[in-house]
Amino acid sequence: MNFSWSRSKGLPLILEVKVETPFPNIKKNLNKMALAFYFCEVVKKVTREEDPHPDLYDILLDYLSQIELGSLLKTLRQNFLHDTLITLGYLTHGNKATNYDAEIEAITEKRINSFRVGKAMLSP
Repeated sequence: MNFSWSRSKGLPLILEVKVETPFPNIKKNLNKMALAFYFCEVVKKVTREEDPHPDLYDILLDYLSQIELGSLLKTLRQNFLHDTLITLGYLTHGNKATNYDAEIEAITEKRINSFRVGKAMLSP
């Protein structure tokens, strides 16, 4: 992603953004869009602005690419949450959580707003 920014009194102000990977197949499928939005919301809520996580960004980009190409959305969702918990140090390799959503919400101490919509769309 290319962007330009300007200094301000508080946080820097983003002036322009050019997306390098537009993910056209996600835009054409409501279920894929809901899942992509959910992933972005999770990343937003588990990180702080002043604490960069390039490894988590790489995971997000990888899973957005998988959504773009794939159709096993339920599996991608669980795998994304698993990998996010491992990256943040809340889960170790080889271990699995019984309820990934509860783990994420316990960490953030906030409800993931897109959870309900995404879960309903991914239900059989």
